[in-house]
Amino acid sequence: MKHFPPRKKYKKNFSKHLSFRKTTQNNGLVYGNIGLQVAEYGKISHLRLNALKKILTFSLQRKGKIWLRVYPMIPKTKKPLEVRMGKGKGNLHYWETTIFPGEILFELTTVDSKIAVNGLKQVMKRLGLKSRIIHKYDQL
Repeated sequence: MKHFPPRKKYKKNFSKHLSFRKTTQNNGLVYGNIGLQVAEYGKISHLRLNALKKILTFSLQRKGKIWLRVYPMIPKTKKPLEVRMGKGKGNLHYWETTIFPGEILFELTTVDSKIAVNGLKQVMKRLGLKSRIIHKYDQL
């Protein structure tokens, strides 16, 4: 996964507040048959997304395919340590994405669903947000 979006009009954004709403899009499985659905609001950096994807690929043992349904598009800035206030906005530090309740984070396609569920449980422990595992046949 790339660590930054391909092209943005402005390098630094204004920070927006979380709008407390439930998601109406990206709330069902499209590509895979097992997925991880987030149940609360939060923000996830690109570093955490990469770490979670690495855990999933290791636990699947190349027996399935992984789709990441969210992408970090919000740039976050930070000023260097021991710098006085003022003198403009800081440099770009990392990218993040906003997660809403009901949004699908990962989708998996695998023959052995036991391995997929174990991998998603490991991801749920390290995610830091309440989430649940959903199956394709649950949505019918």
